[in-house]
Amino acid sequence: MSINGSIKEFILTFTYSLNNKHLLEDIIESKLTNIELEVKRFGRYIDLLAIDYSKGVEVYFENQLTKSDNTHLEGILNIIDNIEEGIIIWQSLKFQEKHLRIIKETLHSNRKNICFYALELNPEVIETVKKLNNLYILDIYSNLNSISDVHPHNKLVFKHIVDMPVKKLEVFHLMNKIDLYSNEGYEKKNRQFISYLRKTIPFFLNFHRSKSNSNIINRIVSIGAGKEDIKYKFSLSDNKYRGFIEIVFEKNAIETFEEITKDIPILKEKIHSNIILKKNAIRYNLPVFENNDECFSYASKIFSKMIFFFSPFTYK
Repeated sequence: MSINGSIKEFILTFTYSLNNKHLLEDIIESKLTNIELEVKRFGRYIDLLAIDYSKGVEVYFENQLTKSDNTHLEGILNIIDNIEEGIIIWQSLKFQEKHLRIIKETLHSNRKNICFYALELNPEVIETVKKLNNLYILDIYSNLNSISDVHPHNKLVFKHIVDMPVKKLEVFHLMNKIDLYSNEGYEKKNRQFISYLRKTIPFFLNFHRSKSNSNIINRIVSIGAGKEDIKYKFSLSDNKYRGFIEIVFEKNAIETFEEITKDIPILKEKIHSNIILKKNAIRYNLPVFENNDECFSYASKIFSKMIFFFSPFTYK
């Protein structure tokens, strides 16, 4: 993924989970479901992971805004090495022939049920992505349609197709435990809540990045709030069966915490009068709710207020 504060690759990949999803579906000639972004698999983060609805196999999409390189090649080979079946799509600005040759030889020699597609990126889309990357973080989502005005990829430069047996998707879900509601305990409720937040607060991009909420199986979930040492944390049921939402400032972000807490009345006016100040955190304790729907709706409103108020500080 991009570095030095840039999320260009994520921005473009994100559009493939939204209004550009059909472009990937056209390539593989099937529908995609269960899309997740920046999922850790086989020791690396996959830009986009989905399920081919017809074949019931996983789809791995790696997105690169530069010419193909050894790092991304190693990532693709790592996927091939660790799966027995699936679909891999690698998009790059331009492919080096030696990289495509290695992919071809690997696929031919292992004879696995793997379909592979190499897409060449449209150079014109990079300028659009750069402009989006320079926007204020909460304004990016509402401007994503600008990428659709420029077709993201130019052409399919290589494909390797194998015949795959069609599975029933329900059976695949049962075997792989990927269904949103199949997990028990904290993880089940946390996944449902994150899914809810992605719909009600879609403009906060970290809700969509699985690596930003990778501890979702825990009672307390952390989500990046902007700067590296600032995180949102939430629990829908703490050790006293209460929920809370808070923003935590680690030692390198204490100056930001002090700047935010200079005006407590404004803080309480913008978020809630029952906001609690801790040594290095700002917390709101959630009331007890009778059902998840009420809890999610109320907690989402508090989260939204926090994000609008804190983001100008945490992303500057």
